[in-house]
Amino acid sequence: MGASIMGTSDFSTSSADAISGAYAAFSTWFEAVSSGQRVNAADDDAAGLVLGQQLNGYGVESIQALRNLRDGISMIQTADGAASIIGSNLIRMKELLMQSAGGILSEKQQQLIQREFDQLAAENARIAETTEFNGIKLFADGQSIQLSIGFGNRLTIQTQAIAAVSANLTDNTLSATEGVDRAISQLAALRGGLGASMDEMELASQTLEKQIVNLMAAESRITDVDVAQAAANLTAAQILAEAAMATQAQANLSGELVAAMMRK
Repeated sequence: MGASIMGTSDFSTSSADAISGAYAAFSTWFEAVSSGQRVNAADDDAAGLVLGQQLNGYGVESIQALRNLRDGISMIQTADGAASIIGSNLIRMKELLMQSAGGILSEKQQQLIQREFDQLAAENARIAETTEFNGIKLFADGQSIQLSIGFGNRLTIQTQAIAAVSANLTDNTLSATEGVDRAISQLAALRGGLGASMDEMELASQTLEKQIVNLMAAESRITDVDVAQAAANLTAAQILAEAAMATQAQANLSGELVAAMMRK
């Protein structure tokens, strides 16, 4: 009888180990299915965890760099919009200069032209002074704006002051015309530079968008779980755990029967 009790005890211990292993497997696959991640801890796949974290870091940096670029594009669009209004005003000022120089206007008409010219000049000065993006003056002379686009790379946006134009149209029309022409040329160069910067940023944005997709795909291949396979493994682990529990229950019952027989 002693041998029978010993054998039952050994079987019970073996069943307990089987239950522990089955439930450990069940817990692992349950976590994988519920989280969608194949690698949830270092012991799941140490190398995969490290590589996945590195790729995730690159992805986060790329996403923020893309946001920076989009903010930069918005800033340039703001500057170009203001420059466009200034340019329209300068063209009108050039038109007024030509009208004033016609030589057939009355004094009253000359005064009206001068008033409109001065108003347009004042409006251009106001736009140049007040145009800003997130507190950054966009037409500050010589201001260099450094835009981080990730991985140590930067794009530089150079701003410049817009020349103020003022003139007495009746006294020196030629000088006034030259001043307006210089302002128009300067503004054209400024807008050309803004356009080139915007093109560069849009190209960089497209590159980053593709890079982000590739990084996310690479990380997914390493860390994401195969849901169908994980679900199958989870079901198998659950069946094994339930079978081990049933076996343990049977072992306990057998032990109780043996003990009862020995007492008799």
